[in-house]
Amino acid sequence: MGIKNLKVQNQSLLLKWLWRFVSGEQGLWKDAIVSRYTMEGLWITKQVRSPYGVGLWRTIRNQWPKLWGNSRIVIGNGRRTSFWNDVWVGQYPLMQLYPVIYNLNQQKEATVADVRDNQGWNLSFRRMLNDWEIDSLTDFYNTLEQAINFQPNEDNLHWLRAKNGKFTVKSAYRHLDRPAAMLLPWPWKMI
Repeated sequence: MGIKNLKVQNQSLLLKWLWRFVSGEQGLWKDAIVSRYTMEGLWITKQVRSPYGVGLWRTIRNQWPKLWGNSRIVIGNGRRTSFWNDVWVGQYPLMQLYPVIYNLNQQKEATVADVRDNQGWNLSFRRMLNDWEIDSLTDFYNTLEQAINFQPNEDNLHWLRAKNGKFTVKSAYRHLDRPAAMLLPWPWKMI
């Protein structure tokens, strides 16, 4: 009938502000937020815990799981992407895919740019690898070789709910406003 769900519309507009924050747009408002709340990782500020005077940013910041869960990282220069913790190659963070290699590595807080140079991947381990760990290391390097080439631009997010990867309020609204009935199987299929 053309009547929008105001709660979903509001969430979509809050996501737009969050998208602008993480997509690298510079501005006084972003500088003020970063200086007030400090960054947690390379993409977003820390969770707002104070109950007073910060309602707007807390409300925007609380939309982060929705934005992050519907986006993927597009590697540029690798400076904003955590090598081990972010999903930038494959479907899971490298620390989950290769826990043995992660535990042996000395650069747990490194970005992708920190461990990549002109010669290839430059990782340092706290000890020599044992024979039974070599296969895992080989698989690990094969996974890294599937990674895309670096670009001179900054790392960015690709919005999965739009074909062109650009966030729009309309695409967010469509995603968030899916009828609950469509998410569950029909009753006679559950019997």
